[in-house]
Amino acid sequence: MPTWRLRLFATLASMLLSELIVFIITYLLHVPPKVYLLIGLVTSMLVSYLVLIVIGRILEELTASQLKLNTIIDAEPECVKLLAADGTVLQINRAGLDMLAARHVEQVVGHVFYDFVLPPYQAHFVELARKVFSGDSENLEFQVQRLDGTQRWLYSHAVPLHGAKGDIIALLVVTRDMTERKQMEDALRISHDNIQLLLNSMAEGMYGVDDQGNCTFVNRSFLRILGYQDSSEVVGKHIHSLIHHTRIDGTPYPVTECRIYRAFQFQEEINVSDEVFWRKDGVAVPVEYWSHPLLQEGSIKGAIATFIDITDRKAAEQQIRQLAYYDTLTKLPNRRLLNDRLDQAMLCSERNQHYGALMFLDLDNFKPLNDRYGHDVGDLLLVEVAHRLNACIRKADTVARFGGDEFVVMIRELTKDKMYSMTHAALISEKIRDALAAPYRLRIPQKEGGEFWVEHLCTASIGVVLFLGHQSSHEDILKLADMAMYQAKKMGRNTYHISEPNSLLLIKT
Repeated sequence: MPTWRLRLFATLASMLLSELIVFIITYLLHVPPKVYLLIGLVTSMLVSYLVLIVIGRILEELTASQLKLNTIIDAEPECVKLLAADGTVLQINRAGLDMLAARHVEQVVGHVFYDFVLPPYQAHFVELARKVFSGDSENLEFQVQRLDGTQRWLYSHAVPLHGAKGDIIALLVVTRDMTERKQMEDALRISHDNIQLLLNSMAEGMYGVDDQGNCTFVNRSFLRILGYQDSSEVVGKHIHSLIHHTRIDGTPYPVTECRIYRAFQFQEEINVSDEVFWRKDGVAVPVEYWSHPLLQEGSIKGAIATFIDITDRKAAEQQIRQLAYYDTLTKLPNRRLLNDRLDQAMLCSERNQHYGALMFLDLDNFKPLNDRYGHDVGDLLLVEVAHRLNACIRKADTVARFGGDEFVVMIRELTKDKMYSMTHAALISEKIRDALAAPYRLRIPQKEGGEFWVEHLCTASIGVVLFLGHQSSHEDILKLADMAMYQAKKMGRNTYHISEPNSLLLIKT
């Protein structure tokens, strides 16, 4: 109600009230009419004056309160507005006008707010208004098109505004501009998608762990290499217990010794290439892995690990080692590996003062087989000789192919007694001689199909020498064993000859 109407109403009401009071008093006291009129006039003026003073004070307080409230609302950085049930804007603050790019309040007040809301969200806003006018409070995130044509993301919290009688007279809405946050969220989502695309395009497996060792993420190569179908099978689980629980030799691998975890335990960068990860199906995969600490605001949050499957590399290394240290035909150690093992045996002999023995073997009847049937058949016999020699010795001893039809047998750690060691070496030599002298039955496949068998007798001449520590070099030991072998051939072949232990000294002189 306008202020002037309120004042006029108050004046008339006060006059009527005063006249009523005076009439009652004069009636009861039988006051003359002239006095009644005078008293009534004075009383009316006095009451009207007092009422106007009270009304003025009330209006001043209401005006000041309203001004204060409007000032607070206009100073509020968020949009505050009142909406009618049909969505008409009843009141809006300065922040709300700026949010809609409006210069004047008339551009917004009196207009339906739904007109600013983009079509995909209008039905949601209508539903929000319905619920709030039913007495609930609601939230909504939506887009608007401003008066300058630009679009913004807004977030509104709406509550019912109650009137004096308790009924809902308007919708009180507080709105915040969420455009920058939405842009940041979109940028983060795009960045996350790009990172995920990068991780999944890597050939290396990758995963993260928190500071408790639980998996936080894996990439696609991790799943492929270790045989998992989905990341949910791994994420959230203790990764060491899942893929790194056992060493390559089958012994348990305690998590306290896990080198991957050193990355976040001691802030170290780790590179390891001699361990295995275990696939979901229980198969060990040789891997090389790198583990890096994950820092956030200066504190350790976990680690990032990458790894590659080095099965092919290990196979290639083994093949290179096989070619470098083993005879390709018989798979026995070659001269290089024999020299290495002889050095080790001499060191062991030096330490415990036990004699060792070296036997040099040459096949007696090999060339006729080669000449008659060719090298392929000769190779079959050499392979069989290798099998028979390995069957005559202990695992700690060594059989090597020296070249052609020559073989070397090295026996480690006989005894400290010379004569007993010579007797033991003689027994082994006799065992080898008997094994090699047995007939050979060689299966020869034919190009046109089928096969035929060749039976061949092939003995060996064996030269034996004992050694103790580093009294002589391994070249001298081999030389003396070779000389002993030729002595066995002179003795009629298919026999062995043992050189005296002091013969090593004779070679030097």
